Amino acid sequence: IQFCYPDPLANQLPQARMLTDLDGNSKPDGFTGACTWDTLSTPPVDSCRCGRIYGVTEFACYGPEVGSNVFSMWARSADSTDASFSIAWAKRDFDYEILETKTTAVQCPAEWTRIDTSLSWKLLIDVEDEVDRVTFRIQNLGEGDTILVAYPEFLLAAEAGIDRNTPVAGDLPRPTAVPNPVRLGTPVLVAPFGEGYVYDVLGRELMHLYPAGGQERLLIDTSQLGPGVFLIRHSDGGPAAKVIVLR
Repeated sequence: IQFCYPDPLANQLPQARMLTDLDGNSKPDGFTGACTWDTLSTPPVDSCRCGRIYGVTEFACYGPEVGSNVFSMWARSADSTDASFSIAWAKRDFDYEILETKTTAVQCPAEWTRIDTSLSWKLLIDVEDEVDRVTFRIQNLGEGDTILVAYPEFLLAAEAGIDRNTPVAGDLPRPTAVPNPVRLGTPVLVAPFGEGYVYDVLGRELMHLYPAGGQERLLIDTSQLGPGVFLIRHSDGGPAAKVIVLR
């Protein structure tokens, strides 16, 4: 991404694998604040290293892809006890003014845990044309807590039918029969719709749905999905419907 045009389906965060410290400041390149480059701890995925965070740490995605994007990363407590921290993001315009910001509180154990939209829908970020960058801030909440983080990802959910030429997810028309948000286990009736698919925000197909009794309606069992943000799309294309499922 530093030397070529960014692939909208690839990670938009430079140095997300934390492989280098070219300026020799003991921090992974692209990360600032109270963090150090950790080359000794075992990472959760291959071909990456970790960052050790003991205070406020910041990094950014410059020139993000327009559309619905999702942020995720791996994290664990550096000690044997749980650690708590917050993830805050801010969309900034070309004058560095904040357009929107949200914060998510997280508690992670001593084992590597993937932090994504299954934890909070606030990690789904709609990027508009006027957004120049999205800045991220990780801050420890517990006194003395130290966390390890690895492989932060910022991906465009293009495989779910959202790209630069379509509205962001918040503007997509959806059937009036879809309430938002819904509680986990609550059946969702989508009408009129017909045959369709359910995707997660990374564009992965989770369900292939068929209308019951020949009717143009779909009944979705949310207990089979778990908490998170999901997109429902008709089999012949067209606008997607967004459903938010809470615990």
